[in-house]
Amino acid sequence: MPPRAQPGALAPTGSGVLDGRLIVVDPGHNGRNFEHVDVRRPTIDGSEGPLCNTAGASTAGGVEEVDIVWEIGSKLTSLLRRQGATVVVTHVDNDGFGPCADERGTIAKYVNADAFVSLHADGAAAGSSGFHIIHPAPSPRLQPTSVTSSARLAVFVRDELVVIGGRPADYVGDEGLHERDDLANLNTADRPAVLAELGNLRNGLDADLLSATSSYEPIARAVARAVIRFLGAVPDPDRLSADIDGDGQTDLLIGAPDWMLPTTTTTSAPLPSPEPTVPAPTTQPPPSTTTSTQSTTTTAAAPAG
Repeated sequence: MPPRAQPGALAPTGSGVLDGRLIVVDPGHNGRNFEHVDVRRPTIDGSEGPLCNTAGASTAGGVEEVDIVWEIGSKLTSLLRRQGATVVVTHVDNDGFGPCADERGTIAKYVNADAFVSLHADGAAAGSSGFHIIHPAPSPRLQPTSVTSSARLAVFVRDELVVIGGRPADYVGDEGLHERDDLANLNTADRPAVLAELGNLRNGLDADLLSATSSYEPIARAVARAVIRFLGAVPDPDRLSADIDGDGQTDLLIGAPDWMLPTTTTTSAPLPSPEPTVPAPTTQPPPSTTTSTQSTTTTAAAPAG
């Protein structure tokens, strides 16, 4: 069996409003997870822990969640790096397996990330549609500031997806937001952290949206704008505009609500006050770092990888 995938730190490729920031981008699952879904991560005492590699959902036409979120995550990573951020990706390619979900969250904790964004697509009943942004519930394992900051980040991501015609889920959560206490990556991050379920791949409309590669750039830009606004800055009006083709109108996603007729590009959310600093955890030192940063394990709840 090959070793589990390792994270990698990617340096900024430009300078901008994210200079000095560190963001963790987690494209959910991995391209070869399907070959290792029975892998259990050893616990501290050497016993077998929970299953930690899930293969993800797919559309009726065979388009895989793992490929969709890899492409969107790659675009998001590039956008953030151009704005000055160092981006740690939880796996550097889409041809391996792992890391386990709790390891993905722990990466954000140990690098003291300014934000952790995990990208997924759901596999719910075919009659259910829309996106939802999951944030962690209060827990003794998480600093209260991490929990409240995560909820704020979730609102920004939700709002930016609505700007481009995203439809909040009609089957879970509340207006596109969902608090959960059972996702391993959110329970171990202890930083501002969200998991974005970008749609339901078993729903025809959502499947069409997420199967269209033309959707990936608008979604990536929306998430990048959300991260920037969350951190108290203003998104670049040129490189991160919702008007991608430059015609003066917001480029809407497939299936956008009928009332969202083409209009002049909208500025979504008012500029917030800067996000208070979340104290860095001090429970143990970070593992050694190479060109691919660290991977570590922590006991957690249900996998989300």
